[in-house]
Amino acid sequence: MKSLRAVILGLTGPVVLGATLAAVVVLAMPVFARADVFAGDPIDAGTGLPHPMMPGLPLVLDGDDDRWNTGDDTVDPGFTGDIDLAVRVGTVTAVSIPAPSGAAGGPSITVLQAGGGSSGSFAEAGFTVLVSDGAANPPYGNVIDDSGLDNRGLVVFAFGDLDGDGIIGPTNTDGSTDNSVELQEANAYLGRQVGVLAGGRGHGTLGIQIAAPASIGGLAVSLSAGAYTGNDSQILFIDGTPIFTKWPFFPPLDPNRVVGNGGAPPPDPELTSKIKFEPENNFAPDPATPGLLEAFAVATDGSEPTTDQLIVVSGPAASVRLFSEIDAASFRASARVRIRPAPSSDGASRVLVIPVSYVVIPVDGTSTTHPLRLLPVDILGNVADTDVQGLSVELRAHGAVRIVSPNADGDQTTETLALIGAVGTSVVLNDTGLSGEGRVDVLLNGKVVWQTLVVAGSALDEDGDGVFDDGNGSGIVGDRPCTTPDGGAGCDDNCLGMINPSQVDDGGVGFGACCNGDCIEDPLAEGCGECQLPAGGGPGSVPPLDRVNLRVRMSAGQTVDRMTLKVDFDLPPGVEIHADTESVTLGVFQNDTLLYSGLLDGVMQNVSTPTKTRFKYKDKSASLDSISRASLRQRKGVSYRFRLRARAPGLIDVGVGAVRLDLQFGGDLLRSIFDCVEKGNNAVRCVLSN
Repeated sequence: MKSLRAVILGLTGPVVLGATLAAVVVLAMPVFARADVFAGDPIDAGTGLPHPMMPGLPLVLDGDDDRWNTGDDTVDPGFTGDIDLAVRVGTVTAVSIPAPSGAAGGPSITVLQAGGGSSGSFAEAGFTVLVSDGAANPPYGNVIDDSGLDNRGLVVFAFGDLDGDGIIGPTNTDGSTDNSVELQEANAYLGRQVGVLAGGRGHGTLGIQIAAPASIGGLAVSLSAGAYTGNDSQILFIDGTPIFTKWPFFPPLDPNRVVGNGGAPPPDPELTSKIKFEPENNFAPDPATPGLLEAFAVATDGSEPTTDQLIVVSGPAASVRLFSEIDAASFRASARVRIRPAPSSDGASRVLVIPVSYVVIPVDGTSTTHPLRLLPVDILGNVADTDVQGLSVELRAHGAVRIVSPNADGDQTTETLALIGAVGTSVVLNDTGLSGEGRVDVLLNGKVVWQTLVVAGSALDEDGDGVFDDGNGSGIVGDRPCTTPDGGAGCDDNCLGMINPSQVDDGGVGFGACCNGDCIEDPLAEGCGECQLPAGGGPGSVPPLDRVNLRVRMSAGQTVDRMTLKVDFDLPPGVEIHADTESVTLGVFQNDTLLYSGLLDGVMQNVSTPTKTRFKYKDKSASLDSISRASLRQRKGVSYRFRLRARAPGLIDVGVGAVRLDLQFGGDLLRSIFDCVEKGNNAVRCVLSN
């Protein structure tokens, strides 16, 4: 598993693992101080190193090109992997490897609240990675406890059983209709951590991002691990073979498919590299391959001896979002599309939902309505249980959309309702009879916490790149992102507001190279030469912002994040600004997720002069949406500059790649899409200069 070497250490060097079946022999020589772990394993005659194998699986080879899914992959059922490595939840110090959680003789399954990592909230899941000597008694072997593997790297991944069938990854035991949803379980990991071995074991913790409400039993999460061998920890890339637990896929064998920036760099802490997670490069067996699909499926009931599991529940309800229930038959798996478990609308079963930030509805009066789910979420966006008081939520419809249901007050533009429990409520939208744009704002405690943009009319291609925003006609933009212009069956533009006619998404992550940051790192990569904003400046012909300078410094834990924004723009003809009496709304979006919203509703002070329009706001306590200072001033004619500063713990979590900024004065919206780059020390800078 050459990719694991790159993931753990970021090393580089010549690696050849393209042996044919004829080159497989049985290992007779040790490759580190203790050879127990490789006893009887097949080796590659070209390198003299054992082939990577997974426990319980046959020998799988990637062919002469060292890449999966290129037609030369081979499977040799003459060899079956044994237990070389195990991972257990918690801290394990015993000499013998204990049973996994939920197994006979094993501990009860740990229940953990989602969080940790960069969220700075709640606990992380503790783990221990254990190298096994392969003994048949005890059942899982004993820990190899000498120093032969000290300082060798390890990695732990967390995968979630989203559909609740007790298995991670595709399986035909429950039919094949939902295999794409089950593939999503393998494609979108929920947490990842790296470390090193010492005395045959490695300890650490990792944060879990995705969870389910405790009221529906939480989310079963499985931990898989890999570790490295070799005689010399400094030349591991050519000196040893990785060992690992059961995984729901076989990773790529070419390190350049895993570590970016032009290849795997040497282990120099002064050099940075991007660890890629590209599901299209994994070996996930065709469901039609007899026996192999089920062999890769990872059980979460304790019956898989090398992995371990825990239950992860959502945190307290802290916000609200609009979701749509996914259709398992038409869903397309991708790494960055985050689907989440939720109770069904009647609370009797479990369904999977996807957050909805962009909807297309036909203009046909009452003939067609669009149902959504309004659900409470925790700080990570997981569907969550509320307390007994629930949440008081307000919906506001603007433009070419109306709220058909609920409608207790007879006004289809606003609705106030209470959400109690994780079931939430159904929200039905309809057109106004006119084509155009609109949006639905979701407010909690008077603050806009979610926005869903609505286009009433036929499917649009807002950036003019030849790919419809809602190419599969589901009404939800982004629920089936393209990997090629139409994916063979109709798909959604994978980089809204950016011209990318090829829809290149080489890694299967769900967002095109023009949007996911790849083209910032390598402008010469495939498809990057086409990336450009449309002439109108962004989606829906909304007037563009001319210049944007957004800086964010994020701090871990409860320390304060700081965001500064400077925007220049020209007012459209006939538009005036009255920031002291109308609302000023700011929204920062990435991958169509609202990262930050701020609302100054008639609180800016008018300090205009006879020749210049000026407004300002200052509050050192940052009591309104964490905004400590804001100003708007007229520069010349219709040219204006807006500045804002905000600070708060966990204010915003923005990464490298495309970001959309919406700035609205009253009913007048301006918008632009631009790129963000890392600036070091947890800082990100996003710049647009027209």
